[in-house]
Amino acid sequence: MKSPKQPTKTNAFLKVSLARLPALAGIVLSFVTPAKITPLAIVLIILSLMYVIIGLVRKHLKTPKQITAYVLIAIGLTVLSVLAITNLGSAAAYYILAAGFLSHTAWDTYQFVKNKVMPRWFSEFCMAYDTLIAAILVAIGLSK
Repeated sequence: MKSPKQPTKTNAFLKVSLARLPALAGIVLSFVTPAKITPLAIVLIILSLMYVIIGLVRKHLKTPKQITAYVLIAIGLTVLSVLAITNLGSAAAYYILAAGFLSHTAWDTYQFVKNKVMPRWFSEFCMAYDTLIAAILVAIGLSK
């Protein structure tokens, strides 16, 4: 009589590794993304708009209150992006954009915990990417 197959340590490691793949992708992408204000500001605007668009397409934003909250957050992140672009060449531009990415990290964390509007893998990817981009921007701002 054969005994049931027991999970091996290798299988468990592989399962955990695959589950963290979105975070790993965010980490890798953050290190290959050029740390330039204007392209990163555009990325932040696109990421913030994606939450509104995906929420509407997936029909998870149902009430006017929900839609308004998501749109206001997208507007706030867009304002931070535009402020960073208008301060090009100064350390302030890096700090402003870092604040935008950290704000987006907070929003990603909320989305990850709630697991309603955005797919969890996307929130996890963004948490890793946004946090590291913010740290890189602060480091560059400190060197200015």
